[in-house]
Amino acid sequence: MAGIPHHAVENYLAKLVNQGESVAICEQIGDPATTKGPVERKVVRIVTPGTISDEALLQERQDNLLAAIWQDSKGFGYATLDISSGRFRLSEPADRETMAAELQRTNPAELLYAEDFAEAALIEGRRGLRRRPLWEFEIDTARQQLNLQFGTRDLVGFGVENAPRGLCAAGCLLQYVKDTQRTSLPHIRSITMEREQDSIIMDAATRRNLEITQNLAGGTDNTLASVLDCTVTPMGSRMLKRWLHMPIRNSAVLIERQQTIGRPAGAL
Repeated sequence: MAGIPHHAVENYLAKLVNQGESVAICEQIGDPATTKGPVERKVVRIVTPGTISDEALLQERQDNLLAAIWQDSKGFGYATLDISSGRFRLSEPADRETMAAELQRTNPAELLYAEDFAEAALIEGRRGLRRRPLWEFEIDTARQQLNLQFGTRDLVGFGVENAPRGLCAAGCLLQYVKDTQRTSLPHIRSITMEREQDSIIMDAATRRNLEITQNLAGGTDNTLASVLDCTVTPMGSRMLKRWLHMPIRNSAVLIERQQTIGRPAGAL
């Protein structure tokens, strides 16, 4: 526990969060003039590696994702959230190899997993691991939490109603965000299903050897992204990296992307 000047909080937060620590921020809510003894303080927010929203603490050209993983006898459920933009995704990898590829593709800053998670070797050594109680992954609780967040009666409109494993992961993730942020999250308005058949399949070894966003030494020099990234904004840079890591199969969507980019470029 430490008291620090308000103007210096970002420097201390950056150091602690980069080391994978979680930081509870307490603010004074009592009036020193009318309080006898210690002034009352309250935890107003818990900052964790995957729930950072302060621009000064983020690498602006790189996604900072919070993720949750769930497993049952039929496969895996996986959910990711970019808390700064509200981009909420889920998927249901069918086997261990596909799940490993997803973890490498998304590279979450923080990963939530159930206390009885069987594939410990799959996540061993990853940064920001957080063990969570089983009840946070219950499917009924997950549906209730998600409907409450989106203001809906069901999840049919999002195309995720029949993805129970993914929903279990998403429910735990949303509960964790609410517990740490301790405020409403109106910018998280929807959730999208990512399907394996929509993109080119690359296993973890292929991604690593292609050096898409990280070279074999762990840096970013001479990677595919570093060569292609001529984007002007941080948002554009993050989107380009997501596209490179998940090349889609649908040629119509690819052509639409090219035309969308080509129109403003042609007007210059």
